Amino acid sequence: MSSYCIYLEVEPYLKQWFINDMGNEHPVSLIRNSAESDIVRRWLTILPPEKSLPVGNPDMLAIYMPSYSELDSSKLYYLPTAALKLLKQCIRNRFVIEMWRDLNDFGFIGFQKQDVIYAWLEQHGIDITETNFNAVQKIYQRKRNTYIKVKKRKKLPKFKSKK
Repeated sequence: MSSYCIYLEVEPYLKQWFINDMGNEHPVSLIRNSAESDIVRRWLTILPPEKSLPVGNPDMLAIYMPSYSELDSSKLYYLPTAALKLLKQCIRNRFVIEMWRDLNDFGFIGFQKQDVIYAWLEQHGIDITETNFNAVQKIYQRKRNTYIKVKKRKKLPKFKSKK
């Protein structure tokens, strides 16, 4: 593990979720062989002499730069802009998958969806704010609408009654 970090500008709810998901420490240490770690390993590049290491601010998601046995530890590495975008997309995709899996559960029939979302936010270390709630609710609703549209497009076979 290196002492310098990768910095990502992400929404507050996503930052809080990822920190919680990775063990509640910030800067985050990536789990070996995780999707995020694989992206970093694949796209790490030696820092050119004309560039300096990126500097983050407290609002950004900080991830310790992992060390890999196949890389020369005497050199500085960084993630290019396009690779940072891939890493951010990976984190967001995992968030959406987990949110959808947890919130789209038949066990919640009969409960107000907003109460379920608030409970989910709390369970995943996300601050209970109107902004965070609205963001998660919109993501959930868009995903739900997508599945409803797909279901409506599929025509169910018509059954003939036997008389």
